[in-house]
Amino acid sequence: MDGSWDRGDNGVGSPILGSVNTRDPHLVGAAVPIAFAKAQFGKLRNARGKSVEVTSRVNGVSITAPIVDFGPTAAQVKRGIALDLTLAAQRALGGNGKTPVKYRFV
Repeated sequence: MDGSWDRGDNGVGSPILGSVNTRDPHLVGAAVPIAFAKAQFGKLRNARGKSVEVTSRVNGVSITAPIVDFGPTAAQVKRGIALDLTLAAQRALGGNGKTPVKYRFV
């Protein structure tokens, strides 16, 4: 986690959620998989204004992060990646970009 941009990400959160600049180094935010969002909220647009509480499994630090985007992909979820965090969210958790976390919708 060096602050470099993910080349596979355009840096813009979902339009349904406000198209925020996910490359903003001060933005604390999370991206949740589409299937999880649909299961939780019914329609994707219902995720607007919602948040997740994220807790590091390494150090126990918790943050609340607004949902700003959708992802990881279904293939990534199968590999155990079930949440993407912005750089500021990772730093707030004391993480390194691959920190194991647990999360719940709040």
